[in-house]
Amino acid sequence: MAVLFDLDGTLCGVSKSRSEILAECLERCGLPEIDRDDYLRAHDRVTIDNKLKTRFPIFKEVFEEKGVFDVDRIRRLSRIYHYEVLDNLYLFNGVDEVLDKIQDEKVLVTNGPKKVQREKVESLGLSSYFSCVVTSGEVGVAKPDPTIFKYAVEKSDCKPKAYIGNSLKHDVAGANNYGIKSILISFNGEKYRYKGLKPDYVIQNLNELKNIPEISFK
Repeated sequence: MAVLFDLDGTLCGVSKSRSEILAECLERCGLPEIDRDDYLRAHDRVTIDNKLKTRFPIFKEVFEEKGVFDVDRIRRLSRIYHYEVLDNLYLFNGVDEVLDKIQDEKVLVTNGPKKVQREKVESLGLSSYFSCVVTSGEVGVAKPDPTIFKYAVEKSDCKPKAYIGNSLKHDVAGANNYGIKSILISFNGEKYRYKGLKPDYVIQNLNELKNIPEISFK
């Protein structure tokens, strides 16, 4: 049996806000200001039926909508932003201890370009905890589409019991769509609602996973 995990916002964060990092990188590259939400919306569009290795196609989509077609600057932005995020990336307290204590097989299912997400996993030292890492960039679909979960299950040859993530829109909806237990991690303790979505469990930190009967601890 296996437990599936999200990555960003669930196991790790960035010491500076992504909006702040993005603004600094845009200034360095001489590109006009864009909103973080512009990037996220472009990500959802570009990911559909496309396999992505880097953020470049996402940034390209954003700027083309704004009438900016300077490919060299956009490619430089993608590269600089990638390394700035990596430099500010950190593992949440206690993550490695919790992952080590979970007896079930662990599979990582994360939205984002393949190269970007895999370098995060390596940088955080998480590779040894997961039997399989699956990114939307390699599948060509993103959460909440259940196809990415189906791909992860087939690739890892596992029997999933639950998915843990911090987003109702992507993680809870994705788990619900695939038909496994959804566990929302809400660090501030709020009970979120998103268009009628409801997780099976809500926890405030990963240590609380030991109270969930579907997950086996040492």
